[in-house]
Parts: sequence; structure tokens; C-alpha cells
Amino acid sequence: MSEATPVPEDFHTITPHLVVRDAAQAVAFYEQALGAEELYRNLGPDGRSIVHSELLLGDSRFFVNEEFAEHSQHSPLHYTPAPRSRCTSTSQTSTCCSLAPSTPARRS
Repeated sequence: MSEATPVPEDFHTITPHLVVRDAAQAVAFYEQALGAEELYRNLGPDGRSIVHSELLLGDSRFFVNEEFAEHSQHSPLHYTPAPRSRCTSTSQTSTCCSLAPSTPARRS
């Protein structure tokens, strides 16, 4: 019998799961600004909302989905004040920063 492993194959010790408003826009940003590749997405019953998306950035995977307040899944924009801290390691820092929005994030 094979031994179970706590970390699935192709994953690392930590896999971030981001809950955002407008997940499709967030995925497009991660693809353009960071070079992430969307591996797959699952849509909700409305055919628009992303209930799960898996992205690959370098050799690391991360998940993105819409906020679903009815299931207590809130994006950082739900909280006041909204958290603003992010730390990303990339070999293309100048490209990443030049593609980032030049205006501050706004609440919707």
C-alpha cells in the first residue's frame, strides 16, 4: 500500500487561496502582470461567477474565487479598513510594477 502524503503532487507546503471581488478580472491581471497561467476554472450556476480557479505561477499553484457573502467567504474589501499588504517574489519586477494599476485600489 502506498503511503499518503500531506501535500499533493505538484503542490508546495503552502497554497494561497484568494477570495476577491470580480475573480475574472483578478485572474486576467495575474496572467498579464505576473505571467500566471490559469489551469482551470469552475463557474457558478449563473455561468459567470468563478467558484474556483487554479493558477500556476512559476512552479507554484494558487487558487482564486469570487467572494460569496452567503457562505461567509469575503474579499478583503468587505472589511474596513481593507488590508493592503502584498509581497511577491518575481524575476520580472520591473515588468510587474509597470503593469500594476497606477491609481490606488477603490472600493466597489
